[in-house]
Amino acid sequence: MLRVLLLVESEVSKRCHACGPKRRGRWSFPVLQEFSKLTHVNSFPVVFLFHILCAGVLSVLVGHPLDLVKVRMQTQHHVDDSEKKGTFEILREILAKEGFVGMYKGVGAPIVAVAPIWATSFWGFDTGMKLVRSIFEIPAGTPLPIAQICLAGGFSALPTAVVMVPSERIKCILQMQDKDESKRKYKGVGDCFSQIYKESGIGGLYKGTALTLFRDIPACITYFGVYEMSKQKLMEAQGATTPGIGTALIAGALAGMSFWPVAQPMDTLKSRYQTAEDG
Repeated sequence: MLRVLLLVESEVSKRCHACGPKRRGRWSFPVLQEFSKLTHVNSFPVVFLFHILCAGVLSVLVGHPLDLVKVRMQTQHHVDDSEKKGTFEILREILAKEGFVGMYKGVGAPIVAVAPIWATSFWGFDTGMKLVRSIFEIPAGTPLPIAQICLAGGFSALPTAVVMVPSERIKCILQMQDKDESKRKYKGVGDCFSQIYKESGIGGLYKGTALTLFRDIPACITYFGVYEMSKQKLMEAQGATTPGIGTALIAGALAGMSFWPVAQPMDTLKSRYQTAEDG
């Protein structure tokens, strides 16, 4: 669903830039401008954000169990090599000791942050495209080359980090808590947030910001570049002038697969750093 929203944003953005400033609607965000103009619904941002929320929540619910396994694998550096566990060993252990509910430990933070994260990401990508057009003097309505789309994608990681870093910091900490409730330091997302803020201030919540940017900027450059190239190649193969939902889903899947090989090394360092004791 998020891939389809990305397709809508990309295509509508092109239309809005082609229309020029006089034709743009009330909203500065291109996809909202276009839908506001077509539907005459001034409250559309609420509807659009609701769609982002639904798509984001579904993606979190599907991916969180594997994200939990990933974080626990990444933080095994203090364990002897002979005691380190693989993906399926950790998965079986969680299910055996913590049950199915344990697979969703720390899920509250990404659920709360998913709508702001994706809304900020869309806004960042749109702003990045405007900056690229300005810097390289590319006229409105002219399709951006792949290289410039990659730059806009990399820029989107900057504002997104403002929301993502505290969310991932809390998520990783909660994922690593002891399964024994009596030994847990934090009761939940709100308690974790308040305790970190009391102990370390705003800096504690944004611990790992640099590593997050080192992860997301190159990964987003790759993601948006692969997405656009895949979309164009699929359209050429189909002889289509506009991409359909199937094209968006396939291109999005390929982009997602390309994202993680680039992001994984820095993501491992980030997870270890964010879950380490201060000092």
